[in-house]
Amino acid sequence: MCHSKLSQNLHAWQIIQAPDYVINWIEHGVPIPLSKDIAPFELRNHSFSTKEEFFVDCEIERLQSLNYIESCDYKPTCVSPLSCVPKKNSKFRLITDLRQLNSHCCVPKFRNDDIRQAVNL
Repeated sequence: MCHSKLSQNLHAWQIIQAPDYVINWIEHGVPIPLSKDIAPFELRNHSFSTKEEFFVDCEIERLQSLNYIESCDYKPTCVSPLSCVPKKNSKFRLITDLRQLNSHCCVPKFRNDDIRQAVNL
């Protein structure tokens, strides 16, 4: 289980009386409502250069050592591919390509106020 900085400070969120739904998100994660049943899928990783493949292997090891990810004993229903995005400093950033899954998500409508409204709050 991943113990994020947020969950490590759950008590502080409770002290400041964060809304119940925020506390629930911190404890259990944010649920993603799906628009319909998804047929199982398994998409292959994008092809990697030797340098990218080395990075991916090291990054997966690093994330496992930090308990951010873990191996599972079962095959997930939906498997999205990994990819690498080059950064300016000739390093990479590991991403999960969630386009297939995102196409099935119910996106709530919201208004994105600008900084002028935030100041008034």
